[in-house]
Amino acid sequence: MVSKAAKRTDLGELLGARLRAMRQAAGLTQVAFSAVTGLSQTRLSSLERGFGWGNLPKIWDAMRLAGIEPMGLFVPDAQNPQIAALYALVPDLTDDQLTMIAEMARAFRKSNARP
Repeated sequence: MVSKAAKRTDLGELLGARLRAMRQAAGLTQVAFSAVTGLSQTRLSSLERGFGWGNLPKIWDAMRLAGIEPMGLFVPDAQNPQIAALYALVPDLTDDQLTMIAEMARAFRKSNARP
């Protein structure tokens, strides 16, 4: 069950579809991915449906544990022009740099949250 706080976005749906394709290409079921990474099957299912992409560092760590390169989420292709546009903004950044940006964005969002 997806929490009420989890939001689905167009980008989340694109990333979720990409994560699902990468997991399947690696020959992993949701159960196997969960067993390897410690990420619950429910959480993985939510991600693959486009929900809950707010904690990128944890998601990327789980992908690495499963032997899946997180930057593969952002590899541009003709079917996902939004991913290509996002990749154009960050092609030379390392995973660590992207993690730092995600953490800064999360802190900014928290500091600007409405009461």
